Amino acid sequence: MRTDVFRNLELISPQLSVSNFSRGSDGQLLVTVTSDVFAHAVHFTMIDPATEDDFLYSDNYFDLLPKEQRIIVISGPGSELIQKKNIHLSSIY
Repeated sequence: MRTDVFRNLELISPQLSVSNFSRGSDGQLLVTVTSDVFAHAVHFTMIDPATEDDFLYSDNYFDLLPKEQRIIVISGPGSELIQKKNIHLSSIY
């Protein structure tokens, strides 16, 4: 594999967004994540304030192509209390 090509790849800052914020019957949270451009290592950085533990994500640190949609399930104690405004996404660019 030619890693030098990827190391020198110039990335631009993506606009990450969360849509389709919904809850499953068991309290799990389902969100759809999208980006306007290629986004490398997209990840969530939420911490449960009650336990100071990270939530469990069905996928974390993933790549997104432009306009690609990824449905992520967030679970764990307190996940039923998460609001859309508290979801923080980041990526490496």
